[in-house]
Amino acid sequence: MGIDEGKSFSVKVVDNVVVHAHEPCNNHWLPFTNLDLLVAPFDVGSFFCYKKPSHGSFSTIINTLKASLSRALSLYYPLAGEILWNVDARENQIHCNNRGVDFTEAVADVQLKQLNLYNPDESIEGKLIPKKLHGVLAIQVTELKCGGMVIGCMFDHRAADGYSANMFISSWADITRSGSPSMLPSFNRSFFNPRFPTTYSSSIDDVFAIFEPPTKPDHDQNHENDDLLINRVYYIEGKQLGRVQSLAIENERRRSKELKGMSLSQIATEVHEFLQIATTKEHFVDLIDWVEERRSQPLVARAFASRDMSVMISSGQRFQIMDKMDFGWGKVAFGSCHVPSSRKDCYVMTLPSPTKNEDWVVYMHMPMKIMNYIEKHANHMFKPMNTEYLQI
Repeated sequence: MGIDEGKSFSVKVVDNVVVHAHEPCNNHWLPFTNLDLLVAPFDVGSFFCYKKPSHGSFSTIINTLKASLSRALSLYYPLAGEILWNVDARENQIHCNNRGVDFTEAVADVQLKQLNLYNPDESIEGKLIPKKLHGVLAIQVTELKCGGMVIGCMFDHRAADGYSANMFISSWADITRSGSPSMLPSFNRSFFNPRFPTTYSSSIDDVFAIFEPPTKPDHDQNHENDDLLINRVYYIEGKQLGRVQSLAIENERRRSKELKGMSLSQIATEVHEFLQIATTKEHFVDLIDWVEERRSQPLVARAFASRDMSVMISSGQRFQIMDKMDFGWGKVAFGSCHVPSSRKDCYVMTLPSPTKNEDWVVYMHMPMKIMNYIEKHANHMFKPMNTEYLQI
């Protein structure tokens, strides 16, 4: 399973620089769309592991990455800016001022095959993925003892979701290979006009709320260790997925959810019908009107505003990103998202296996007691992620 629990490795920072867009755009403010204003102010990261390049020294690779990053930021110029309060607009917006991206160069005293991918709290956070202290994006490139490397990124989620972040990284990779980016971004805002007068269902208040940061730190609460949020990465084989999906079929409808007390197919149907409510045109029109009345206030999904346990589930299965993250020295050996340990909400993301299309990688940010339950009762499905699955 990689490095044993409790055993660690050292990381040395070699250099810190700020990389600016090569061709900066005119200094201007970029407003968020109506629905973007509902995104909570938190960071989310991703990291990509690579085997030892067949050519080029690490210093040469670093210089190449910084030069191509500068060119990529010319296309994705909001990522070189800052999220600030626009006094004239009376709301947070992205200030496209080419503040730049913090870029860290580091070396780690560990081999790629030794990384404890199952426990990113030990091996990734604070070591191979940077903290974002300024701007909306921070990047760290770390050389490993074996000559392999890890590229870690941390984004402000208000400026980039999983899809747009992967667009940027794959375009950066394309440019590094001296190619043209396969996808070009567009920052033309498609604002959804509210109705006049605004009107919406009271059910919106059950889902979204005004964001109120806590007035006192959470450490004064008596948390048991089992309630502490931890990060884990699991591997699920395709044959196990097929078995669960077959159990979720009812009346030839394919579902894939599970709860206690009902058959899997019944639960899948219930969840599907519940989610349909939030996918209708009426729901989004109501939501736009709700946001319009509160634009100057920080908004958030109610799940993030509550002290009760909330879980955000995201699917990265259709991103198909692994083949696009080739910077010129080979395909990704392993990649995953990462949520900072300071986040108080729970998060689950499924990702495609880098080696077998039918298999999954599952990242979880959940309470320790939930992880312990999964590993006790579902260890036939959730296998601790390790480098044996990566053919390295």
